[in-house]
Amino acid sequence: MTTSFKEKSLWITLVTTAIVFSIYFVFVIDAFWEAYTTTDPNFIKLPALIPSFIAAIILMVVIITTFHIALAIAHRKEAMLGDDERDTLIELKSTRISYFILAAGFWLSGLSMLWLPPLAMANILAFFFFLAEIVGFSSQLYFYRKGV
Repeated sequence: MTTSFKEKSLWITLVTTAIVFSIYFVFVIDAFWEAYTTTDPNFIKLPALIPSFIAAIILMVVIITTFHIALAIAHRKEAMLGDDERDTLIELKSTRISYFILAAGFWLSGLSMLWLPPLAMANILAFFFFLAEIVGFSSQLYFYRKGV
């Protein structure tokens, strides 16, 4: 079974998102672990997370854009077609699934405000946002393979 332009595009986005933000969240966990286990009162690693987050977003945009341009050049005719009803249906089903993950993350990050600093809450929300994106892309790929 050959993969369509849309599936290849989803694979690019899924793999890039998973790799870039896995690296970012490993850095986040390390920074929070050091912040809560250090005895140094001048420890300032947590504010470094904000530029790291911005760098991760920029890196992800550059990688995805570069690969999508190459994919569109390689599959020029298919790229020009756009979405059909099946693509729209698959996106709607995947959005419904990922919405529940994002909603759960929103509420958990709100509850974390009671015990954790705002930067931790923001990173919990970001984690659930990217988890919802990964689940959404994965479910789209599943629905394309299933033939929905």
